[in-house]
Amino acid sequence: MSPWATFYEGRANASYLEYAKQRYRVFIDAICSRITAGDTVLELGAGTGTITAALEPIIELATLVATDIDPDQLATMSKRFEDTDILVQRLDATSGHAVTSADVVHSHGMLEHFDDETIRKVIDSYRGIAHSQVHYVPGLYPKPTFGDERLMPVERWWDIVKPSQIITFNDGLDYALVIE
Repeated sequence: MSPWATFYEGRANASYLEYAKQRYRVFIDAICSRITAGDTVLELGAGTGTITAALEPIIELATLVATDIDPDQLATMSKRFEDTDILVQRLDATSGHAVTSADVVHSHGMLEHFDDETIRKVIDSYRGIAHSQVHYVPGLYPKPTFGDERLMPVERWWDIVKPSQIITFNDGLDYALVIE
């Protein structure tokens, strides 16, 4: 099992989904407020698919696509979403090659694992394709959760991403980077 799958094992369940809906409500609302009828909503680096699962109530409105590069995470999501209309696809989000049809792109806990150049490549690959991007990144937590996260102040994210807006929540510890 991959290190990511090991770390996230046990998070593809109803209790963690309810926790995530509460903890990341501001982020989830920022995504939902940008979705219009007929949109394709693409999650990059979806892991176990928790954020896409939180968006499931809008499935009637949009096509939901959860992506990851890790085979173990893809297997977890395939099982999680087997009885839904949510699509699961393999995608290397850092390749710079965007999926050609995505209206709203989001990620949760992915960007902070990469250097500035790779972060820009991910963001820039969807500029001009998606009408909105919303990416969650952690702020200045006392220590990383997985181990390699770059915990940076909001000003540093402004410099790297050049978003339209940054929404801070959970007492300023979490950020939603909005690109429109």
